[in-house]
Amino acid sequence: MANRTKILMVQPDRPLLRLHLMELRRAVSDQKLDLESVSTAAFANSALDEIYEQAEAAGLIVVDVTDSTSAAMYLLGYAHAKQKAVLIMYDMAEPVAFDASGVPAFRYSLESAEAFLEGFRIAIADALMDPSRYRNKLQRGSTGAGVFISYSRKDKHFLERLQVHLRAQHIDLWDDTRIQVGQQWQKEIEAALKRCKVAIILASADYLASEFIVSNELPAILTRAESEHTLIIPVIASPCGFTRDPILKHFQVIHDPSNTLAEMTEVEQERVFDKVCQAIEVFGRGAARAAGES
Repeated sequence: MANRTKILMVQPDRPLLRLHLMELRRAVSDQKLDLESVSTAAFANSALDEIYEQAEAAGLIVVDVTDSTSAAMYLLGYAHAKQKAVLIMYDMAEPVAFDASGVPAFRYSLESAEAFLEGFRIAIADALMDPSRYRNKLQRGSTGAGVFISYSRKDKHFLERLQVHLRAQHIDLWDDTRIQVGQQWQKEIEAALKRCKVAIILASADYLASEFIVSNELPAILTRAESEHTLIIPVIASPCGFTRDPILKHFQVIHDPSNTLAEMTEVEQERVFDKVCQAIEVFGRGAARAAGES
């Protein structure tokens, strides 16, 4: 429809938000706005290029960072790279991985549907009235370097293909194959984790059964996700309990977790590894641009 501004909204898969989606569209329709939405739960099954096309055409990108899923992070990185106006929103009752001080944001509560909808409408209107206030404000993310790969030795064949894809795209990466003879391997891993901006998890039953991984690597990765805002990208190598784990299940898997690497054809596996590279590149470019303009 002519003379209407498109808004792309990225939201976590929360039942109440899904119920309010139609009301959200109505709340902004009288402002000649068209609201499109992408659920983070469906993000892994969607073509990234299609979502980026939607973002390119949008006059405003709204990202709900509640739970700070990978999907939300990808879109934030892309939006920063394209210098798009971004309105972040989050449930005030939930922790957020951002330092949101000084950042225009819509803090909401779903306890009152009427207040939520009115607040959303006002926040959208303000963002469109002065979009410069909503560009490149977040101080979060990766430069695209410092990628740490956490994996089980039993899944080394998947690691090797992932390494090829990352190196082909000149993405700086670290895994324990870089440890040289004579080096103290545990200290090297700890140092690499402290430097990493992105952590890729190749999850499998062997991975989750590893005492060292569960007691050392994973806690360090999860700590960085919370305190240093490291981006976590899970890839499910073979059937395991990753998506049932009370903590790990909150991290968005980059592909359909019911279709693991072990169950894919080689071509399908290659597409997943390329998708990982795309996610790192897009987020890294956006974060680097945002840091450079802060």
